[in-house]
Amino acid sequence: MKVHHIGYLVKSIENAEKDLEQLGYCRKTQVVFDPVRNVDISFWENEGYCVELVSPKSEASVAYGLMKTCKNKPYHIGYLTGCIEEEIKRLKEAGYTQIDTPTEAVAIDGKRVCFLMSPDSGMIELVEICREH
Repeated sequence: MKVHHIGYLVKSIENAEKDLEQLGYCRKTQVVFDPVRNVDISFWENEGYCVELVSPKSEASVAYGLMKTCKNKPYHIGYLTGCIEEEIKRLKEAGYTQIDTPTEAVAIDGKRVCFLMSPDSGMIELVEICREH
């Protein structure tokens, strides 16, 4: 699978954006509020490397608990996939645990995403690049 982005959990998206600018990253998207996950998200790129900044909006956010334990740091890798259901099935057979259901991600043009966890390599996100409607 091809890497789409590295997800960074951050307390202050504004401060993290300033840091990325200092490191030579260019903004790919404005800050977008994702109501399903209750987080603010923005994407940045530096010479082909894409970073997703994720900041929980409140304690109700799915990312809030992670922020308490992980603090500011990378916490998942997003991978592109053709058929998300087939990839979920394949990864579950390989020992991954599905931790949510495929849902549209407002910050990625409505593409469906799904998070899975590996006991050995941590959290990943699948980003569906195409699907039949």
